[in-house]
Amino acid sequence: MAKLINKEGYNVEFEMELTPEEIKKAEDIVFKKTRHQFTIPGFRKGHAPRKLIENMYGKGLFFEDAVNELLPEAYRKAVEELDLDVIDQPTIEFKEDEEIEENKPVVLNVKVDVRPEFETIDYKSIEIEPVEKELTDEDIEQAIEREQKSLARMISVDDRPVEEGDTLNIDYKGTIDGEAFEGGTAEGQSLVIGSNTFIPGFEDQLIGKNLGDTVEVKTTFPEDYHAEELAGKEAVFETTINEISYEELPKVDDEFVKDISEFDTLEEYKADLTKKLQESKENYAKNEENQKIMEKVAELMTQDIPNGMIESAIDNQIDNFARQLQMQGMDLKQFTEMTGQDPQKFRDTFREGAINSLKVEIGMDTIAKAEKIEATDAEVDEKIKEMAEEFFPNDEAEQKKFAEGLESKEYFKEMIVREKTMDFMRELAIKA
Repeated sequence: MAKLINKEGYNVEFEMELTPEEIKKAEDIVFKKTRHQFTIPGFRKGHAPRKLIENMYGKGLFFEDAVNELLPEAYRKAVEELDLDVIDQPTIEFKEDEEIEENKPVVLNVKVDVRPEFETIDYKSIEIEPVEKELTDEDIEQAIEREQKSLARMISVDDRPVEEGDTLNIDYKGTIDGEAFEGGTAEGQSLVIGSNTFIPGFEDQLIGKNLGDTVEVKTTFPEDYHAEELAGKEAVFETTINEISYEELPKVDDEFVKDISEFDTLEEYKADLTKKLQESKENYAKNEENQKIMEKVAELMTQDIPNGMIESAIDNQIDNFARQLQMQGMDLKQFTEMTGQDPQKFRDTFREGAINSLKVEIGMDTIAKAEKIEATDAEVDEKIKEMAEEFFPNDEAEQKKFAEGLESKEYFKEMIVREKTMDFMRELAIKA
């Protein structure tokens, strides 16, 4: 039985009662778990009667452990009975001035933070620009070109001079006022003419030169060059062309399609590629629009968030980070030691992200509540089915086991409500 004492803001105080019958059963459980720890003359360890142990060690020997045994379930029931949405660990103490007597209920005082009632934000004022979803011919051409490049061959050239787009292998030695400088010399360097990866003007001076030529390339470092000691200075690079080659792309035809896909004709391949690219572009646009909406929602959330919620959100983000580290064969302690980070400062790096994610979560929840957006049982069952099929494709037995093994469907219900709320906001915020 639970009784609400005080609720102020997000701080709640209540009492919960443990009955004598519950305590007695819990003491029996504790006794059975711990009796092997007690030694009584004349009895083998763990076989002494409970009354003898209590006579020797004290009447209330098992009482406190019995209370601790009962607390988790009693607390859960009390929170459920009072319909509290708790956000932090509780402080639980015996009620002040309450004398504990045998065969009488024990009253415990509980203080805990609960999720506050957040004000509804002005979500109807949110407007965003739609993200382009239309697939272009250029998108398709670029996708095919990427596939071409994956099967490209490098063809060596020895019968013509360097052209735009060629790949060269060069040696060079740079000097400024006749003196070599750090980083100005290299051998076997690869350079694609037209890539603009070298100093402006360098690549242009190699066009028209031949295999084996040594060329004096004269150029000037940009004024904003990253190495300040070279910025704005004229340099001469004695450059030898060791190799000239170019990329030969395969012809885009039926044979090419057979090499890169399960299709037999270019027409079939393009139709499938177009469909996939359109889906991908629409998903990208949807995600970008969702992100813009979430940013706007977070901006509108000005109400203070309880520290307990923030700390819990930080814990969740750190747990996720730790799991990612484990996949790389490293634990959190090793990471912080390797990076030399103070544990508290490391924790603080997650604070801003945690607060922002909470603003979005709370904001979307208030929108769902205001618009009465809910998830039906049928929608929840369908979502569970979808996830089961995703986790265990072509394995109906495992899919069924996954669905039947769920302790609660609340997670899936929340997921559906969030998805429906985001769909509602995208329709509301994007003006045609």
